[in-house]
Amino acid sequence: MKSLIKKIFNMNSIISLRNNLNIKPIEMSLNKIKKNASVSDSFCWRTDNNYETIFRFTDLLDLFYKIDGSNIKIIFYNKVGNIIKELEIKNIKKNNQLIINKKFFDNLEDYGTFHIYHLSNKLVNEEIIISNRCYTGFSKQNNLPSFVHGNALSSYMYLKNDQKIYSDIIRTLFQINHTYKIQNQFSKYDKTELFFSNPTNKIIKFLINEEFHTINKNSCILLEVNNSSIFTVKSNCLFLRPIIFNYNKDFIDVLHS
Repeated sequence: MKSLIKKIFNMNSIISLRNNLNIKPIEMSLNKIKKNASVSDSFCWRTDNNYETIFRFTDLLDLFYKIDGSNIKIIFYNKVGNIIKELEIKNIKKNNQLIINKKFFDNLEDYGTFHIYHLSNKLVNEEIIISNRCYTGFSKQNNLPSFVHGNALSSYMYLKNDQKIYSDIIRTLFQINHTYKIQNQFSKYDKTELFFSNPTNKIIKFLINEEFHTINKNSCILLEVNNSSIFTVKSNCLFLRPIIFNYNKDFIDVLHS
């Protein structure tokens, strides 16, 4: 009986109802993911304003499960959510690095998101779900990069590579009534930018210090904000936290909130 109640309590429809009624809300859930899946964050890339993005990732299948010869698929989106590039790297190394600059995108100077998935045709005996919380570095005008690790789980593919991308790990609400306060002091910086990406397949609506914005599926937005000491984000997403770009003269500091 307890297992049945638990199963009912964790049904997607019940979770949605619980979240909207604020009854033990669940921000994110991996319950509907079957075995042998690769989960990705919604990573930020920038080639605008003399930025270059450095992406470092590890072969998790080899490192933790001794499954060699695995492949990587990386899908790049522009800021409005359209796929602009797909990259497949076969037989990856233990440690890997990818330089994302304007040449990588045929001289495109902009920003967007990308997702990374591990793929393998080899038999996986264990039931595993892996997530590569990789490090992404941002270098402006060829200065030393500032690195930040993955920010929020977004989507997943199965290791067998069925070509289908699944999402909705992070939950949304019907109304804009979830508040997230960024725990950082901004008043000492010359400028601050907040990078928001949509980790769901729903339209996200949010207010940043009462200014209204929307983000479509696979889309993102980069907002320059004033040097207020505190920023409050109110949205219909239960886990909407930005990547922060702080500027102080020639120094930049990149972090997630």
